[in-house]
Amino acid sequence: MAQTLVRSGMMGADLFGSTTAVTPGAINNIDFSLSPVFTLTPNQNSTLNITNAEIGIVKDVIVTGSGNAYTLSFTVDGVAGTFNKISGTYDDTASTKNLIQIVCVNTTEFWYTISQIAT
Repeated sequence: MAQTLVRSGMMGADLFGSTTAVTPGAINNIDFSLSPVFTLTPNQNSTLNITNAEIGIVKDVIVTGSGNAYTLSFTVDGVAGTFNKISGTYDDTASTKNLIQIVCVNTTEFWYTISQIAT
């Protein structure tokens, strides 16, 4: 039975154990194969471009507000996809942390929520 146990260390960094800091820009690649968690502080209106997505995989993107009223949008592999917002609104107030949880349900379709730390 011990050979059937799966530990997080066996799954790889793409599922557990790492955070990837995204370099801010107009296009911000969120490579689903790199990490379970991504962080970003935008320096302009930003597009989160999802790459290497696989159906059923959920990723977390923590976007820290810059205080400049920047906006966020989404693409998949550089083109429009279907991004279904379940709930929440992005808040770009300085230092506000926005947790975006996004799940791939089809190669070009995603569902996501946006939430902030409760006050």
